[in-house]
Amino acid sequence: MQRNSAFMVLGVGLLLALHANQAVAEDGDDDGASHKSRSAVVAVRRNDLMGLKELLDDDDAAATEVDKKGNTALHWAARVGNLDMVNALLDASADVDAEQDHHRTPLMYASMHGAVEICRALLKRGATVNASDGSEETALMFAVRGGHTATVELLLSYGADASGENYEAETVLDMSRERVGHGGDAAERAKDISALIRQKLEV
Repeated sequence: MQRNSAFMVLGVGLLLALHANQAVAEDGDDDGASHKSRSAVVAVRRNDLMGLKELLDDDDAAATEVDKKGNTALHWAARVGNLDMVNALLDASADVDAEQDHHRTPLMYASMHGAVEICRALLKRGATVNASDGSEETALMFAVRGGHTATVELLLSYGADASGENYEAETVLDMSRERVGHGGDAAERAKDISALIRQKLEV
C-alpha cells in the first residue's frame, strides 16, 4: 500500500513538472511569449537561428506572429541584438514598422540598446525613422537616453527629427543635457550627442 502511494505521489509530481515546463515554453517570462511552442517569437528568444529559418521557410505567416504584448519576432530580434535573425526576418517580409501594444517598433528597441548595425539594417529596409510610441518617444530619443552616440549619428543621417518633443514636452536636446549631469563616461557621451543634435538643428 505504501509503495503504491509512493508511486502515485511520484506520478503526480512528474505530471506537475511537465505541466510547468510546458507553461514556461508556451507563456515565456513577464514580457510574454507566443502561445505556440513552435513559433518565430520562441525561436528568437531561444537564440535558435536554424529553427527560425526553418519556420520561415515552412510558414509564410511565421514572420507576422505576435506574443501576448504584440511583439513580433522582429521586435525580439532587435531587442536581443541578433543581426542574423533580423536579416532572416526581413528577408521573410517581416513588417519593419510593426508596432506592439505600446506602439514601439523594432527600430525603437534597437535604438534603445544601441544596436547600431541592426538599426542600419532596419533603416535600409525602410523603417520609419520618426515613428513615435505611446509616449511620443522616437527611436532618436531612445538612443539619446541610452547614450548611444553611434546610433544617434546614424539616425540623424537618416533624417531623424532633432527638434521633436515627447508627451512631457522634453526635447531631444533636453534629454542629452540630462545625461551630462551623470558624470564620467556617460557625461562625455552626452556632450558628444548634444553636439550632434545642435549641429543638426543648425542646418
